[in-house]
Amino acid sequence: MGRVLEIIGQFFIVIIFVNFAFFAMRTAPAFSWMFFKPTGQVLNTARKTTGPSNKFVSVHLAVHDEPADVVIATLAALRELHYDNFEVLVIDNNTPLPATWMPVSDYCHGNPRLRFFHFSDVQGAKAGALNIALRLMNPATDYVAVIDADYQVIPEFLEIAVAECEQQAHQFVQFPQAYRAADRASAIDRELSDYFAVYSSPASHAGAMLPTGTLSLICAATLRKVGGWPTSSVTEDAEIGMRMWRLGASGRYVDRVVGRGMLPLDLHGLRRQRYRWAAGNARTLLSHLTSGVSEWPEHGRWSVVAQLTAWFGFAAVPLFALAAALAAHEIARDVGPVWRGAEQFASMSLLIVLMTLVVTAFARGRPDTLPVKLAMLWTSSFAWLPQLWRSTTPFLRTPKVATALPFRVSLDTGVSLFALIMAVAYIRLGHIFPGLVLGCSASTLVFSPLVDSALRLAAKGQDAGRQVFG
Repeated sequence: MGRVLEIIGQFFIVIIFVNFAFFAMRTAPAFSWMFFKPTGQVLNTARKTTGPSNKFVSVHLAVHDEPADVVIATLAALRELHYDNFEVLVIDNNTPLPATWMPVSDYCHGNPRLRFFHFSDVQGAKAGALNIALRLMNPATDYVAVIDADYQVIPEFLEIAVAECEQQAHQFVQFPQAYRAADRASAIDRELSDYFAVYSSPASHAGAMLPTGTLSLICAATLRKVGGWPTSSVTEDAEIGMRMWRLGASGRYVDRVVGRGMLPLDLHGLRRQRYRWAAGNARTLLSHLTSGVSEWPEHGRWSVVAQLTAWFGFAAVPLFALAAALAAHEIARDVGPVWRGAEQFASMSLLIVLMTLVVTAFARGRPDTLPVKLAMLWTSSFAWLPQLWRSTTPFLRTPKVATALPFRVSLDTGVSLFALIMAVAYIRLGHIFPGLVLGCSASTLVFSPLVDSALRLAAKGQDAGRQVFG
């Protein structure tokens, strides 16, 4: 029995080491990019062409059960585009109630630029709808613009995007995702925008930037060459980005806000969104790793891995190890130093994960984002782990209607309570260090209600700005 317990303890030490090594590899590029900007990185350089472009753009909106006023506001902004050759395809897929999608259909009726289609039983979620749009778009399409149903773009959007692709000879460009009423939830807005500053911008410089699914302009020929939008992933943007990168397509991140969407309306929505991003990107990374890294282009490999793991957290494995060490405390007392070593290693690993969140927030001059990072700790840490054994992840749509409850008990709350109980148990055993670290990891109990309140406040601002355009 003692030998079995010793082997189990050694196993936990190994998985803690692997988790920490993965964390270190993911974090190192982020640290270097935060403290040392790559030379030659040029931002805010979007230019207009000297004359109107004759390239035809098909703008695609995949819509599923979205409030009609949200979609109509998006279409109203698209009608104001300062561009001649474009169409807008609205693909409403699997929306159950005609009362939800019929107002959008009526709004599009009679406008030759706006083409509305409703389909039932569409497979593949957003990617499936976007593939339908590829089949229905004008055969003369040169570029496809993808925006989410809640994004309102500026009139110059297509001018700027087409100019970037044409003048720089890129097959696609990506703009930052920005949000309306963000002043009411500035910390959350800044935490989300960190992705583009820390990952997209350096990846663009390395020639390995992956699109993020909205405010993207992609060459239609490139989309056809990679076989359209992949329905095998819940983050179809990351998957198609990997396929284009491996194909040799060139993309660029343009650091200019050309449209604003809606923040998640509450913490539940933010966590659903983050879970999908982490789980989907993990599935994309694993599926491409199986083909062998040697098959990848030589440029930008680290940038690609960093982007795909940007939403990962690394607190779950040390938590499991500390739980196992606590459970084995009595029966493993005579086994030797293995379990004590696992306990110390897990505690140190968890502490470093937490301290990294603190250091990165302050190093970027954004300490207000730290509560958001801590509130998302367990979601980001648990989302990607099931993908290691090929778990199926459903497409988790971010709700556009807030829940009635001001705050709901979630998996994250349960995990934090579990960590807090373990902290008390460790301290009672006299193991102060793991107890204090576990106590700090339970801080999501304090910060989650604050983040939820900020999102709900921002939601009121977004609702005030919504209107139905006739």
